[in-house]
Amino acid sequence: MIWVRLEYNRVIEIIQEAATDPDIAYWYGQVFASQCIQAPLYVQQGWYHDPETGEFSEDNPHPEPEPDPDPEHPDPQNPPTPSQDALTGFEIDFIRGLIEGLGGIPEE
Repeated sequence: MIWVRLEYNRVIEIIQEAATDPDIAYWYGQVFASQCIQAPLYVQQGWYHDPETGEFSEDNPHPEPEPDPDPEHPDPQNPPTPSQDALTGFEIDFIRGLIEGLGGIPEE
């Protein structure tokens, strides 16, 4: 068996054997030690612990539900279509007026 530290039931750290003698609280304190449990030797960092069964697995046994889309903050994986992002005629005329007022765009 090894000792691992969990955060939200995910193994975020495997505790070195030297840090368990005399116990983890001796080296790291009681708060840190309260986040640690024993696990089988094959468990790796990033694995999940199911507190209901006591088992460890590579996959989260209780995945977080997908959040509802927020219209105020579009999904970066699904960018808006050009029609949602297009400039209006007023905005185009306004920008042209600014550029002309500054003497146009310099050519290189």
